[in-house]
Amino acid sequence: MLIWRASAIAIVAIPFSILLLWILAEVASNFDCDFIANALSLMILPFGLLYIPARLLLLVVSFTTLRSLPAEAYQTVQWTLSIPHIF
Repeated sequence: MLIWRASAIAIVAIPFSILLLWILAEVASNFDCDFIANALSLMILPFGLLYIPARLLLLVVSFTTLRSLPAEAYQTVQWTLSIPHIF
């Protein structure tokens, strides 16, 4: 459960942080702060490399949890009891 939560948070947070770093690097390059712009651009790479394992872990965990489903997962759902009938 901890791996699932950490991967899900990473998948949501990393694209936003990459976008924010990219915007800050562009703003810094417009103000002729080349060192800051290069540093921010270099910080994007580790975030991108962290996104890939987070996505893969989320896929692996989702498929490995299918091995040990509770018995209730195999019961047939009676959908007709949930639908209101006129007659």
